[in-house]
Amino acid sequence: MPTPTKGPHATGTLTVVVHTAGNALPVPGAYVTVSAAEEEGNFSRTVITDESGRAPTLILETPPASASLTPGGARPYAVYSIRTEKEGFYTNENSMVPLFAGVNSVQPVELLPRPPYESEDIQPTQNTDFTSEQQLNS
Repeated sequence: MPTPTKGPHATGTLTVVVHTAGNALPVPGAYVTVSAAEEEGNFSRTVITDESGRAPTLILETPPASASLTPGGARPYAVYSIRTEKEGFYTNENSMVPLFAGVNSVQPVELLPRPPYESEDIQPTQNTDFTSEQQLNS
């Protein structure tokens, strides 16, 4: 009896688009790392967004579309994680992102800016401490 091969046998594509400010502004130069979920394998690739906030489209392995025709069978999609980073912004992580064979999936990512004082090099210089002896409305 032949042993069934484990793993994907088809491909789908993934495009990550990175914006900030409620998707109003693109984030160029963001590092986007796409990794296969643990059960999918050891795939990991990092790409950088262009001036429009768009990362290069990646061709990724998926189960064949025919997997969706068998009730209770294998999951008909692959699962990937997306980590998006850029200096001056909070890191964004998306997990369990589904990818189907023959489908171009577009994953929007919103990065939130960090306040300047949260940088490791720059710390707040003023600290306000209200004690019980001070009155706010004097």
